[in-house]
Amino acid sequence: MGRKEKITLWLVLIAGIVLLLGSCGDYRGPGTDNIENTGIILVVSDIMPQDRGEDTYDIDIVQHICPSGEPEDPLTDATLRVELYYEKGPACSSDIGKECPNINILSYRVEFFSDNDSAYPLPDLNVITQNIHLSPDSSVELEGLLLIPVSWKDELATKGNPNDVIVYQVKVTFYGVTDYGYEVKTWAQTFIEVADWDVCQ
Repeated sequence: MGRKEKITLWLVLIAGIVLLLGSCGDYRGPGTDNIENTGIILVVSDIMPQDRGEDTYDIDIVQHICPSGEPEDPLTDATLRVELYYEKGPACSSDIGKECPNINILSYRVEFFSDNDSAYPLPDLNVITQNIHLSPDSSVELEGLLLIPVSWKDELATKGNPNDVIVYQVKVTFYGVTDYGYEVKTWAQTFIEVADWDVCQ
């Protein structure tokens, strides 16, 4: 499917996102379930899907031959680019003399939802992370976070319908722990459009 055929899809998508946000609450999570004890407000300040290493909501699941006779670039894992921001909360500030701890992000979970009856159901994706640390009033940008393994793309192409554009809402939840042992988490939502996209150059 070519990208010029997306005008109608975008109108449907916008309506769907409005309904989603109206029913599921905020686009991003509140930061942590334990702000009173931790003094930490951890938020996802930016989230963007990527495919073949580029920012895009279009996730290609079929590699086909272009009119030139050359194949499209090989399929790759779909990934995420995410920015996390750690803001000091009122329970952790110089005013009360309590130091704010650092945060270590330990894992994240990706959940997929779709209102399309023909959408192939995708399982939750749980990923263990390493070496993701935040100090108070700082942010970190993460690239290449796994979103859809290339093996899932093969499954979507063979068991789903690659000729249709299937929109999935994506919820990503990050889990971490502070230097004091408190658990923290935050989440954000985005969307992807899964299809056999024409990406010939």
